[in-house]
Amino acid sequence: MHSEVFMLAQRAGFSDETGLLEVGDGAWEVCAPNSGRYPFTKDVVVVFAVRFEWSELGRDYGCRMCIIDADGQLVSEEQRFEIERGRDSRLPPGESQLKRGFTLLKAELKRPGIYAVVLEIGGEEVARTLFSAQTR
Repeated sequence: MHSEVFMLAQRAGFSDETGLLEVGDGAWEVCAPNSGRYPFTKDVVVVFAVRFEWSELGRDYGCRMCIIDADGQLVSEEQRFEIERGRDSRLPPGESQLKRGFTLLKAELKRPGIYAVVLEIGGEEVARTLFSAQTR
């Protein structure tokens, strides 16, 4: 498996009409508190798409997503969820499959600096993206 998309956004959801993942104001990498003061709470929408090879399909995977600071300390709750990997019957045998999704993490940012959002699947880190918390 490997990550094809892993980014931060202001909002995300699945379209009722098409079932596709819709992302708003995506791919941000810098934030700052409106007040200019720390600590502050930041809602972080994380959008992901992970490709699973044919041999990896047909079983469930435990996932963990969180935000850490430069010292590796958690600054958000850990989101734990399952990816159920049934094979899509529309795909020919041997074809890989993409799992798309999004989640909301609430980060408690104590100071300016670099933070990382990390996605682990089956105990293995498959994606990491960084953002910078700054003062105005």
